[in-house]
Amino acid sequence: MNIHTQELLSVVVPLYNEQDNVLLLTQKIHESLVGYQYEIIYIDDFSTDQTKKVVNDLADNQVHLIALKKNYGQSLALAAGIDTLLEPILLPWMVTFRTTPQTFLLC
Repeated sequence: MNIHTQELLSVVVPLYNEQDNVLLLTQKIHESLVGYQYEIIYIDDFSTDQTKKVVNDLADNQVHLIALKKNYGQSLALAAGIDTLLEPILLPWMVTFRTTPQTFLLC
């Protein structure tokens, strides 16, 4: 099934100590959403590793970073990302690499 929209999709991903995964995750999101207009909103939940630096070093116009000032947990980090959406179409994405656009088309 191939459903495309002209609306901007907002992919919201909470991150905690994901310096080793965020580059691959970004690549997978880009590969999965070819043909869509989208933004990726990463929420760093006060990681103690270099997650923020890795995201900033991406220098990707589609990627936005929200850095929380303390660790609030996955649910509140996700809520912080939702609060910043430019458009109402939300794709919550987890770092487990189990999320694909097909996940949302089945809903």
